[in-house]
Amino acid sequence: MIISSNFVQSFTGEPFNKKDGVPLKLNILAFLESSLTTLSRSLESTQVCHNAISSSTSSGFESAQITLDGSQSSDPEDTNDDPDTLGVLSYFWEYVSGAPAGVVLPPIANVQKPQFIISDTTNPVAGVYRFKLVVRDSGNKESTAAFVTVTVKPVNAPPDIIELSPDMTVSAGDQVTLNGLGDDPEDGSNVTYNWTSNGIPLITGNSSSLTFTAINDTDQAIVVTFTLQVFDTKGLGSVPRTVKVTINPPSNQQPIAIIKQGNSGTASINKPFDLSGSGSTDPDPGESLTLTYRWTLVSSPPGSTTLFGPGTQNDPVTAIRGNMPGNYVVSLIVTDINGLDSEPAIITITIPNQAPIANQLVVNGFSTIEIFTVTGTDPDGNLPLTFELITDTVDDLEVSFDFSSFPEVRATPLDLPVKGSFQFHVRDSFGKRSVNPATVEVKFN
Repeated sequence: MIISSNFVQSFTGEPFNKKDGVPLKLNILAFLESSLTTLSRSLESTQVCHNAISSSTSSGFESAQITLDGSQSSDPEDTNDDPDTLGVLSYFWEYVSGAPAGVVLPPIANVQKPQFIISDTTNPVAGVYRFKLVVRDSGNKESTAAFVTVTVKPVNAPPDIIELSPDMTVSAGDQVTLNGLGDDPEDGSNVTYNWTSNGIPLITGNSSSLTFTAINDTDQAIVVTFTLQVFDTKGLGSVPRTVKVTINPPSNQQPIAIIKQGNSGTASINKPFDLSGSGSTDPDPGESLTLTYRWTLVSSPPGSTTLFGPGTQNDPVTAIRGNMPGNYVVSLIVTDINGLDSEPAIITITIPNQAPIANQLVVNGFSTIEIFTVTGTDPDGNLPLTFELITDTVDDLEVSFDFSSFPEVRATPLDLPVKGSFQFHVRDSFGKRSVNPATVEVKFN
C-alpha cells in the first residue's frame, strides 16, 4: 500500500506489516488555514502561517483552524483488476506533541481531511504542533507512521511602551527631555514614536525622545500633558501613555546693568559727559521696561565738585560734570519690579590735565627802555597761568620782572649794543607746570 501526495518531498517509512514483500509508503498533505493565508508543506516539513483570529470578534480569544489532508495516499496492491484487494483506505490521525502549556486540542476525526480549530480563552495558541498519520487498507494492513509539523505564529499583537519618563516638575526656561522606549512582539525595537500634547502633534518618527524648553508666562504653576504612542510596521498602535510636566513660573532672575559708554571715557572740565543705562536688561520676560535706575559717584579727585545733569541720578540717561582734572568713578545699579538689585556697572571718567606750554620770545629794543610780556598756553584751558623765573644772564642790561598779576618784563640797556636772555616756566590753574622752560632773548643795538 502506498500513501502518496503531490508534494515534491515524500516520507517513506518501514511498514508495520508487509504483503507480498511490498512495503507500505505514506505521504501526508497538511494545511493550516487562517484569515490571512493557507500554506502547505510536504511530509516532515514545518508548516508556517499566521494565527487566525476567531470570526467572532467579541469572543476575545485566539484560534487557529487546521486542515490535515491525506487524500493522495494509495495502496499499490489496490488495482481495478483485483476485486479481492479493491477497497477503501482508513485514516488514523493522532496529535503527538507541541501544544503550548494549558492548550487542549480537540479530537481529530479519522477521515481523509480532518479539520479542527485550536482555541483557548486564557492561553495563546501559538506554538509548534506535531501530528501523526497511519493508514490501513481493506485487509487491515497498516502503514508506517508519517509525521507533519505545523507552526502557528502569534497574532499581530500591538507594540508596548516599556519605558517612559515619570511625571516631573520643572521651572520655566528649563531644557526638558522626555524619553520613551517601545517594543514590538514581532519586530522588537522597530517601532515609530508619536508624541503629542493636548492632541497637537509634536514629533513623529524614529526618535524616542522629545526635547523642549519649558514655557510659563504666568505667575502660577501650569501642568502640560504629553502623550506617547508607538506603532509597529503594520500601523498597529500601542496603548497611549502620558507624562505630566508641571512647569513652575520662572524664578526672579537678577537684572543686568549696562552702561552704553562702556567702562571708561574722557571728559573736559565743567563739560557734561553723557551716561546712558537704557541698554540694561532683566532676563525675566516683560520686566526690562519696569527697571529703576540709580547712578552713584563712587570716587572723584579731592576737592572736586561733581554735578549730575541734565537728567537725574534716577533716570536711565544722565550726564556728569567734573570741575577738576582726575578720575571720576561712577556706578549704575538697576532694580527690578521685585526689588532685586543688579550687580553695579562701573565706568571711570578721566578729565586729563596736560602740561601748559611756556612760549619762546625774542625782543629787539630800539629805545632806551623796552616793556614786554611773556606768554604761555594751556591745552586744557586751565587758566589763569602763573609764571616762574628760572635764570637770567643779562649783562649790561637792567631787567625787572613783575609776575604777580601780569607777566610783565621791563628791560633798560646800560650800554649799546647789548644782548641777554632769561628762562621761565608756566603753571596752570591746578599747579601743573610746563615741561620745558621758555627762553627770552633781549637785544639792543
